Amino acid sequence: MADVYHIVRLNQCTLDEIRICFNQAFSDYLIGPINLSQSILRWKIQRDGVDLSRSFGAKSAKGRLVGLLLTGVGEWQGASTFYNAGMGIIPDHRRNGLARKLYHALFEAYPDTTLLLECIAANQLAYAFYRSLGFEETRSLQCYKSPARSAAYSLPYKFVQIDAPTQAQLNPLASWNPSWQNSYASARRLEKNCRWIAALERENLIGCAAFDPDYGYVLQMAVHPDHRRKGFGRAMTKYMGARSSSLRLDMVNVDASHAPTDFALRSFGFVPTVRQVEMIRVPSAGSTSSNGTGTPTP
Repeated sequence: MADVYHIVRLNQCTLDEIRICFNQAFSDYLIGPINLSQSILRWKIQRDGVDLSRSFGAKSAKGRLVGLLLTGVGEWQGASTFYNAGMGIIPDHRRNGLARKLYHALFEAYPDTTLLLECIAANQLAYAFYRSLGFEETRSLQCYKSPARSAAYSLPYKFVQIDAPTQAQLNPLASWNPSWQNSYASARRLEKNCRWIAALERENLIGCAAFDPDYGYVLQMAVHPDHRRKGFGRAMTKYMGARSSSLRLDMVNVDASHAPTDFALRSFGFVPTVRQVEMIRVPSAGSTSSNGTGTPTP
């Protein structure tokens, strides 16, 4: 007899159920097992804008959560968008079509919403699965980590901690658009954790970075084009490393097509790790929700 599964909203599950399922689903992850504590899971939910009422899970007949799809909610390129903040099935329950069922639950409830995700480039099975659901590749992304920071450091420039700048203030510094997890919206969601540092010239931003010192996570780092190749980026990296509780800094999902960024990060001591593919699924014209009213089914 085939196993019976029930699709539920994740706000009907406890955070510990979600954590256990997530860790078990990623216990054999392509780049190594993931084991999130409850505090790190909360941090991830906050950073990614996850709405558990619009996230889905698969429960076995015995009531065990065996698969999940965490859904971040926000805006992407001007469109209301849902982001795949984590989708996985516990190994013993794979090959039952649960991943497709989770996505179909999302499609049926919110057919008019753009969907966004990242997929490890080397994971061809996952890539083919997302293509079969209608996702198209938009760009290649590179992840980096820095080696353990040195206790000794000197800074040629002075940096100050500032309140979150406006998007308009950041735009002149940017050469490419940050990915979902590193977007301005993500930094604002992490407002209590995120630190903004800046080098200023007559109150104008020369260089700016946003990072979470508790986890050594760098959301954004940029230098104005007129001030590049002067050591600001390297100095910001040292500044963040010296103030991080972690023994390393992580930058994930950096636009891989921008060669100067890759060159700069490597020169700052960052080492490339995982290559990812950003993918998007745009709703077809004239799609309507399953309740026929043009609004998502609750």
